[in-house]
Amino acid sequence: YVSCINHTGQHHNGHYFKIVPTNLWPEIPFLIMRFNNQGLEPDKNEDCFVIETNQSRKKFCGRLLQATCNVVFNIFVPKDRTECEYILFTSHGTHTHPPPPGRRTPQELIAGLMSVISRINDPALTTNGLLKNPALREFCLQHQGKSLIDVHKSFANMDKVSVLIYKQRLLSYPEGQDIAGVEHEFKTRHLGNPDAYIQRIYNDGANILIFCFFKQQAKLLLQLESYECEMGFKRLYNSEEKEIVFTTFSQEHGKVITLARVLVNRESVVLYERMFSMFFDTVSKLFEVPILWFHIHGRGFRAMVMDMDTKQMPGFGRYLSGIDPQRRHWQWHVKHAVVYCTIHFQHGVERAVGIGTRRPTSLWHRMISLQHCQSAEEYMTLCDLLMNDKVQGWARHKRHPIIASGLNKYCSDVDPEIWDKLRKNTNATEQTHYKSDSMGRRLSLLRAIHYGEILDRRDYQQEAVRTWHGIGHTYRSTALTTRYEEANRRESKLSLIHYHCITNIFLKRLSLKENFRQGRSGDVTMMTTTFLTFYQRQHLLV
Repeated sequence: YVSCINHTGQHHNGHYFKIVPTNLWPEIPFLIMRFNNQGLEPDKNEDCFVIETNQSRKKFCGRLLQATCNVVFNIFVPKDRTECEYILFTSHGTHTHPPPPGRRTPQELIAGLMSVISRINDPALTTNGLLKNPALREFCLQHQGKSLIDVHKSFANMDKVSVLIYKQRLLSYPEGQDIAGVEHEFKTRHLGNPDAYIQRIYNDGANILIFCFFKQQAKLLLQLESYECEMGFKRLYNSEEKEIVFTTFSQEHGKVITLARVLVNRESVVLYERMFSMFFDTVSKLFEVPILWFHIHGRGFRAMVMDMDTKQMPGFGRYLSGIDPQRRHWQWHVKHAVVYCTIHFQHGVERAVGIGTRRPTSLWHRMISLQHCQSAEEYMTLCDLLMNDKVQGWARHKRHPIIASGLNKYCSDVDPEIWDKLRKNTNATEQTHYKSDSMGRRLSLLRAIHYGEILDRRDYQQEAVRTWHGIGHTYRSTALTTRYEEANRRESKLSLIHYHCITNIFLKRLSLKENFRQGRSGDVTMMTTTFLTFYQRQHLLV
């Protein structure tokens, strides 16, 4: 161990005491020599080639010598500058020291680099991010260089560049990148702007809701009969902050269109109720039209597609109950306006029973059949039968009236004609989350809003160009038949891959490869029958 000379035994008495790690035990003889001032005498003839300016704090280092110079400068300034506009400068003597290094960067270069950083306008910009940005390469070419060091030698010190980035960040985002920075951005750039993206901010100190959408997106929303809504969890750095997206899939354009984003800092029934109320209130005030729902007012929105979120569902129902003149219970509104995502339902089935066989007699098939029951009585009967299997809790949950109403047309109070027209999945929201995550994950609030603004502006502009000029967002055909054929092609490719994988497993287990080499393949018919039986057991054939 290493300790203070005043350290006494087991009692440290506040004096320094540190156990030497085992990986440093081979160095203990060296440490003893250093503590006893033995060996390792400094090299008297060692040369030092460091050159510092007189303003450097390193000049106080004991081994640095301050060079003197006998050169004398004289400057003569006339008393009356109006009569004589010139100043006389003289120099006497010869310099006896090397020229000082050029550490000071010309002010015009600093201003130019600050302008480049300002144009990039990235609150998370780093030194490496700046070095690989095309705007910096253009700046270097303007000054006949390929790098910052070519522009001026003082940029060899990268801390100088880091300081400029930090300075510009303070100028552009004086309130930071969290909620204070978002509020500052809203007041200085979006409030009163006809092209505003941040439409409203609610912050009571505990609950935060940031409503982000363009006016063009809200206009598209008002033209729809239904939309999809889902929460994303991976985009923001703070794990408590989440993003709720409103989306739709345009059958005419074959494209997912994001309608709005709401950033929140918690997940609760009360927050969902407040979110829906404030969101539709903001849209209503933006266009000066009331927000109507068909089952309440006889016209307006018909349904919302969502997953079976135990907080979003009652929060949305309470919002509808709040705008209902008769103040009917929120569960009544859920039965009339909510449809659940069938993909999430199937994932729930797989979590309950696993990815097993999917034969018509399998438990998986019976659970999936809940969506296809032809009456409410048949649905409830099947739920009762499933409660006798190992999925009793799952079946009890699906038997609840507000869950059944969103899964089966005959249990729902949504107009059957509307039910058949709806896309009963939230694939559009999943694709929106995927596009957003491709711009980056674990982002600050302000940065996530900036990237969302880029994506949402592109969405509504692509929709407008397709409507008015007939230019699609991709060369691929977006027709239903083409997409169906592409899905079949992918499924066939995956089936072929699975087939080859299972073939290899089968051959390894039966050691047929070695038997074939020795000419003892056996009966081909029996082998084929055995292989097909094995293939079916892998749950890849229905």
